[in-house]
Amino acid sequence: MAKWVFMGIAVHPDMQGLSTITPENRDSMDRLMGNLVTRLMTENCKSQVKWALSSEGNPSLKAAFESIGKLAMQELMTNPKVYDSFNSYSKYLDNNKFNAAFSSN
Repeated sequence: MAKWVFMGIAVHPDMQGLSTITPENRDSMDRLMGNLVTRLMTENCKSQVKWALSSEGNPSLKAAFESIGKLAMQELMTNPKVYDSFNSYSKYLDNNKFNAAFSSN
């Protein structure tokens, strides 16, 4: 799912030039995701889906997919290499300017 989320983000106009995802890669990942969702909803979690739909309707499925998306993002963000990547900009911070701006003098 993390790969699928990444591929979704990569279509943003500001991100397109940073990715080499091919239409074939995207179609393959969409196929895997479609198969996963189909299996989860019609086999593994069939009774839970039926219950959610009967008690709360379609909004329950929307909430479930939002949770799955958050989980996929969490999977990406908790990787140590991703964490390091998001913090690598800090080596370019100008600590003197921060000290001057926020010192108690």
